[in-house]
Amino acid sequence: MTKELKMVFESTNPEKLNQKSILKMADVDETLTGAQVLAEMQKLASFTFVVGSNGEPRFGTPKKASFVTTEKRPVF
Repeated sequence: MTKELKMVFESTNPEKLNQKSILKMADVDETLTGAQVLAEMQKLASFTFVVGSNGEPRFGTPKKASFVTTEKRPVF
């Protein structure tokens, strides 16, 4: 099983207003509070050096975050 933190941001691309930007991080401390995660997401959104292909900032306003557990079971 793998666990990761999935963070969802509003898109800043004016051509794709309803699109989301997603950042996933593995090996994250699961005891983080919602307030801590939100504060870090706001910091990420403020960075102007993380840009998309058109030069716009990659991460807009934080929308949501969740811990996701994935279980892989080989079939053969």
